[in-house]
Amino acid sequence: MLWEFIWINWWWKLFKDKRYSRAYSIFQLATEESAKIKVLIRLALDKLSGKLLTEDDKKLYNKIFTNHVAKNRYAVSTDLEYFKLSQRINLPIARDIKTIVNEINNPKQLDIFKQNGFYVSISHNKFKKPSEIIDKHKCSELKDVVTYRFKFIELTMKYFFTHTDFMVEKWKQTLPNKA
Repeated sequence: MLWEFIWINWWWKLFKDKRYSRAYSIFQLATEESAKIKVLIRLALDKLSGKLLTEDDKKLYNKIFTNHVAKNRYAVSTDLEYFKLSQRINLPIARDIKTIVNEINNPKQLDIFKQNGFYVSISHNKFKKPSEIIDKHKCSELKDVVTYRFKFIELTMKYFFTHTDFMVEKWKQTLPNKA
């Protein structure tokens, strides 16, 4: 996909130049943006299945579009979905469940690391450069995670666009009955 190509090329250029903290933060931003794609698919399924959005739905979707911490939580939920799928159909596991659950429960930490990759921060009463916080290993690790997320979202999008009717019917089954 074009957006994946752009993010990965940007990341790779920074990584090759040993600008690991910047590369890390760019990939964390890519993760946040990927959460929006999931929301758009969900909104399309809601619309196509005839579901009316409640005020709570609108607030949730707005929060995911505008709040970094909410976007991080929603993006990491992709890892949980992938983990569950990988267990069912024997796919390679990208991450352990404990790490995934920890990030879902503590999404603010992901935003803090992203900020630390862009800006000087204070740790233990000392100024720290981004390069002192984000190293090559941490950057590479995030790249692997984000690559799995992109692939999973790409497959979801392809499936949505090629099997829309099936997905709408399955989505309708998850909605509360209007009795």
